[in-house]
Amino acid sequence: MVRAVADQDCPTMFGLKFFSSDVAIAVGGDRVWLADGPEGPITGMPAYVAHDAGRVYAVGEEARAFSGKVPANLSVTRITNQGGFGDVNLSVAFVRYMIAKGKSRALPPRIVVACSQNSKLGVMDVLTKAGGRKVITIPPAMAAAVGAGLPIDTPAFQVVFCLERDWCSFGVISLNGFVASFELPGGIELLLEDYAIYALATRGVALDMDKLHEIFLARGLAGSDMIGWEAWVGEMETGRATVVPASDIDFRRNAQPFALRLDRRCRQAMEKVDAAKRRDAAGVPLHLFGPYARVPGVADLISKAFNRRVIIPDKPEESVVRGGQRVLADLSWLMKGAK
Repeated sequence: MVRAVADQDCPTMFGLKFFSSDVAIAVGGDRVWLADGPEGPITGMPAYVAHDAGRVYAVGEEARAFSGKVPANLSVTRITNQGGFGDVNLSVAFVRYMIAKGKSRALPPRIVVACSQNSKLGVMDVLTKAGGRKVITIPPAMAAAVGAGLPIDTPAFQVVFCLERDWCSFGVISLNGFVASFELPGGIELLLEDYAIYALATRGVALDMDKLHEIFLARGLAGSDMIGWEAWVGEMETGRATVVPASDIDFRRNAQPFALRLDRRCRQAMEKVDAAKRRDAAGVPLHLFGPYARVPGVADLISKAFNRRVIIPDKPEESVVRGGQRVLADLSWLMKGAK
């Protein structure tokens, strides 16, 4: 039997959470990351909530496991949306539960959050309702650079790219500020959607995006390992599945349009920079962050899209939240230019 998730699941003393500490959060495309305090552990939780009639029954991995399975009355929703949150009530329940799984607190925590700057007002609203005493936002590209220990306080240029499932963030950083930057909705899903459109046009088969995403994570853009899977073929025929031969799935055919989108946005961002700075930044390598950094073929794709050598740091999927954690340790850092 599935029971609803309650606020009382976190330890309390006299009705209060004890041993206060602040948290850093990074809103990814398919996962939310949390660093519990300036030196605490980092955890990542799949951004899914299982719910029914307004009640939350499971979050994270447990919620994702319900997708397509019994109990049939439960709905499973991904709460992240293009670097921010989607459904407010579900997102509040998710964040509240995630914070409660960490250290106990006597006071509501301050929260440093790395999120899409287009979504920051919505993210601040969710985190405040989830119990944040003060919410401070930081651009993901800046957070990733801080988390990787790049020398962003020097005049030298640091080029950073964060690639997520449904959005991405680019920045050229110098002296603790952005020389050029952009955020692009879509992320790796743009590539997957292009492939899904191709499959629908050539085979008449509608592909499940979550399953397609799992295939991409496993195989990426390199080769065609034999991975069997099923794709449902439309609402009117949900009782029948079509098997798409794994050897026929090749995401590389759709990589070029995705790379061209990134190249165009990068050129537009750099047009606002004077010619001397453009020349200085031209040969600087790009630091690639996010859950796809080590997926086969992705680094090569990004290298060609930005015409730069790509450097992948240690644990690229954690760099953004680790940057927020370092800001937690010294909130005065925000006065140095990262706003």
